[in-house]
Amino acid sequence: MSMSKKITISQAINQAMCEEMSQDENIYLMGQDVGKYGGCFGVSIGMYDKFGPERVIDTPISEAVVCAMGVGSAMTGKRPIIELMFADFVSLAFHSIVMQAAKMCYVADGKASVPIVFRAPQGVGVSGGIHHSNNVEAWLMNVPGLIVVSPSTPADAKGLMKAALRSNDPVVFLEHKAQYGQKGQVPAADYITPLGKADVVKEGTDVTVIASQLMRNFAEEAIKEIEKEGISVELIDPRTIRPFDKEAFCNSAKKTGRVIIVNEHPVLGGVGGEYAAAIQEECFSYLKAPVRRVGQLETSIPWGPDEEMYVVPSKETIVSAIKNIMNQ
Repeated sequence: MSMSKKITISQAINQAMCEEMSQDENIYLMGQDVGKYGGCFGVSIGMYDKFGPERVIDTPISEAVVCAMGVGSAMTGKRPIIELMFADFVSLAFHSIVMQAAKMCYVADGKASVPIVFRAPQGVGVSGGIHHSNNVEAWLMNVPGLIVVSPSTPADAKGLMKAALRSNDPVVFLEHKAQYGQKGQVPAADYITPLGKADVVKEGTDVTVIASQLMRNFAEEAIKEIEKEGISVELIDPRTIRPFDKEAFCNSAKKTGRVIIVNEHPVLGGVGGEYAAAIQEECFSYLKAPVRRVGQLETSIPWGPDEEMYVVPSKETIVSAIKNIMNQ
């Protein structure tokens, strides 16, 4: 009997939701076109037929209302999954996510919880333009009480979704829309991927690269090229953006002495700045060069497929960053 199966990230998320909904009748999915249509990107295909209209609920186009409804139902004992068609639209539901869901436990002195998962596809890759292509990790970084997850592989997507659905804290689960079709091995047995724990994807000795989702893909391509020149690269996938795994970052920084952080959003105000600050506060004396950040150009995401990929980091920009830091 096979111990794992090769499936896509989209299928892995679908499996996680179905398995958890089968185990817990308080979990339900709600959002635009998640029912008979199967979701804008097809992630919930088959779920309407399996669980029915009372647990897979189509909603009007109103992110503010849908997220507010989800927060309210979570406070009464339900465990909703709210799908936002695009992560950019967290801006329309910011009050419910940031001012209500994330703060309720504090306001209630720990006597109330909001076990809710906000699913949201982010990033470039589908020529969505300025309103449908943003990486929103940094928008949510500065919110105590909120967990922010960005899986990069099918195995992590399933394991992290299961962990998010079992958590009693609000989770924003960011899925990269350009990776939905990406395949990988997923364990057949029940498992979770712990929230807040990074993955050392590849060990190395000369330089550490921290990257997730599409940027991890580009980093892996860059590493294959740069290691032909004898440079040994350690690759870390944060997996959870908030809270991030400072221990994993610092252990790697102490070993290699050089760190590059790659994000699919602008450097100014980005999550890479928090990673860099944590590394330099904890292990400054181990560093052989300043921590380097690589990010989106300081501009909005254009519509064209070539243009949108031009403004975000690529294999070539990561290769260049590795060469530069090795020469410092």
